[in-house]
Amino acid sequence: MSADDPSAPVREFLRSLKPNLESLLPRFCELGVEDFATLSAFKAWTSDEREELLGEHFNKLQRLAVQIPLRKADQLTSL
Repeated sequence: MSADDPSAPVREFLRSLKPNLESLLPRFCELGVEDFATLSAFKAWTSDEREELLGEHFNKLQRLAVQIPLRKADQLTSL
């Protein structure tokens, strides 16, 4: 990964998940979540909207690993 790799923010996000989902970077890029701007948009979506994108492309554990921290972040910002 080079310093000017536009997918680096997506890679870091996937790496931060429990479990680490960095290996799914190519699939995220295929779905259009491929750089800082698209990752930010994805994070801003509702849980249902994110689930619609992830639904048939990822297994349940992978979907929850993505959704749970984002739901928690949504709850913190709504306080």
